[in-house]
Amino acid sequence: MAYPKLPSVSKILNKTQSIEKKTMLANWRARVGESEAEAIIANSKVRGEVIHALIEERLKGNEPAIQQRYDTEYLETLEVFKYWEQMDLLLPKIEYPFAIEQPVIHGELDYQGRFDLLAYWEGKLTIIDFKTKSKPVLETWLEDDFTQLAAYAGAIEYARPELKVEQGLIIALTPNGKQLFVLDKEQLNGFWNAWLLRLLDYGVEESVVTPYLQIG
Repeated sequence: MAYPKLPSVSKILNKTQSIEKKTMLANWRARVGESEAEAIIANSKVRGEVIHALIEERLKGNEPAIQQRYDTEYLETLEVFKYWEQMDLLLPKIEYPFAIEQPVIHGELDYQGRFDLLAYWEGKLTIIDFKTKSKPVLETWLEDDFTQLAAYAGAIEYARPELKVEQGLIIALTPNGKQLFVLDKEQLNGFWNAWLLRLLDYGVEESVVTPYLQIG
């Protein structure tokens, strides 16, 4: 029996963005120009892919090959080496990596995703997400990212009930520093509730609501 492809966490969050966030993105595109916006997005994607690949290799005990896919000049333009220096300093704090770049499915709420890392951070089982930013960010800018972490934590606990995710962590890297945003269990639960509301919004928009979320 063939099953329809489940929507990803990223797709659901993108589809249910607030009007304010959509307006901010549209204004930014208008300000920098469409071609420049696309170039910035493309370069950010490559930078993120390279940093994520390096993190994965180091956590697996391998020596990362930073120039494996892209030439040095391009990587220097993206300041990848500066981002990696910041991340490399933090890696010793990550203990017992349980799952790296792992796909996960919530079979009851019908969504899927791929999280960056499930590991121990300061003695607690933590769902971790890595971000590369051109400049420091405000915590209020990361609500969708926190919601994404909660969605992943919920799917992990659905698939593996014996695992109890104790906290969430976003590591936001810039060329000259890093920011750590920690969500304790209570905060993670709050964003899980926000995720359920986003699922409902997505279901209304797409005319698909899982039985679990039906009211009445």
